[in-house]
Amino acid sequence: MCSVECYSLRMEHSRRAMTPAEEERVRFWVDALVHGNHRSTAAKQLHAIGVRTRGAVRTRGSVRAPAPSRFPAGTPVTTILGILQNETSPELRSNVASALAEFGGAEALAVLESLVVGDSKDPEPGVRASAIDAVGLIGGPDAVHVLERVSATDNDPTVRHIAHSIIESLR
Repeated sequence: MCSVECYSLRMEHSRRAMTPAEEERVRFWVDALVHGNHRSTAAKQLHAIGVRTRGAVRTRGSVRAPAPSRFPAGTPVTTILGILQNETSPELRSNVASALAEFGGAEALAVLESLVVGDSKDPEPGVRASAIDAVGLIGGPDAVHVLERVSATDNDPTVRHIAHSIIESLR
């Protein structure tokens, strides 16, 4: 039977680096997300590129360590995190959380956590579900703690179930 470390090594080998053309598409869609008129579409495109370039591996991080950021160098991650916190459109917030699931690293966890637990959690269950998925994909000990809190405290049973299912998949 393969240990956690062995499994993590297998996952790393099944991933591939993005090609220069893929990185250029990511930069294009990041620019459209930060500066464009169709920001929700841009976030959806980032998510789609992330899924395609990640391969068949479901998780990016592990229970022990969060995934590193996959954004190309120079990406304005702080601005993207601000969109997640400040935009009024639930669809846009949900799509940005999904894009962060594919490209974000530990730097995104605090903002995602604020969307799913505490006094300032997002009022929309769909946004919280997308943020929970992102937390689970990024992984790490802090992510597990966030998922456990959501699983125990969220007022929406579907959101609690999603968090619980992600916790179980990480074990």
